[in-house]
Amino acid sequence: ASPGPVLILTHDNPDPDGLASGKALAVLFEKAWNIPSRLVYSGLVARAENKAMLRLLTPEWEHQDTLDNLEQYSTIALVDTQPGSGNNRVPAETKIGIVIDHHRPVREGLKLASFVDVRPDVGATVSLVYQYLEAMRVEPDQDLATAIFYGVQTDTRALSRDSSVIDQYVYFRFLSSIDRQKLSQVEQAGLPRAYFQA
Repeated sequence: ASPGPVLILTHDNPDPDGLASGKALAVLFEKAWNIPSRLVYSGLVARAENKAMLRLLTPEWEHQDTLDNLEQYSTIALVDTQPGSGNNRVPAETKIGIVIDHHRPVREGLKLASFVDVRPDVGATVSLVYQYLEAMRVEPDQDLATAIFYGVQTDTRALSRDSSVIDQYVYFRFLSSIDRQKLSQVEQAGLPRAYFQA
């Protein structure tokens, strides 16, 4: 592998869980092991809430629709997506270093990955990534804490759908430390002006 940064990718048209997971993994690499990384997403961030999240909480992500020069990276990490799942731009047969996801495993694709943590019983990928931060005693700053919280909240509908004990732990762990002002700016980004006038 090259000595370059880790390339962190999520699924096309990323949602809050994907955006939060990637940022959390980048912080883990940097704080725990001093490893640089690049966060790259493809497709569109269309929903107003997701655009606001990108702007306010996870601005490190860069947009790139074609992934070229992959040899400049030391390895590739996929969060909230898997090789062969059809929802990312990774060329077939690309060697993947890390896959962390909560969707059902795409067994064929995972054969190409060195490290796999795929747990379909967990409601949000960012809950899995947070376990690594906690294990390495990396304390998220307020923006990351808010992004992690929002990622869990949106993927589990505030723990009312498909949430596990891990999601519940992460959700309540950050409930008191989030930036409430930024969170409400993100949550209300999609509401029309008439909503506030009313």
